[in-house]
Amino acid sequence: MAGFVESQCRGGEAKYRESTFEEYEGVLRNHVLPVFKSNRIDSIIKGEVRDFLVSKLDGLSVKRVMLLKCVLSNVFKLCHLMTS
Repeated sequence: MAGFVESQCRGGEAKYRESTFEEYEGVLRNHVLPVFKSNRIDSIIKGEVRDFLVSKLDGLSVKRVMLLKCVLSNVFKLCHLMTS
């Protein structure tokens, strides 16, 4: 996952406001990649994502966890679009 995310983040600044891009990048760097970095995107199953998000509820606000879900969803959608 790390390689895909890093390659897609290049140039992402142009798609988002700087503050939005920095927030998304921080979510990926601080929460998503430490857990899923070594996984292939196509090998991550819904249950793993659900367990990850539920575990984040113990320490993060619901709003922040929803942002994690949104960022992860966008990564999966982009991957799907690129492989279709």
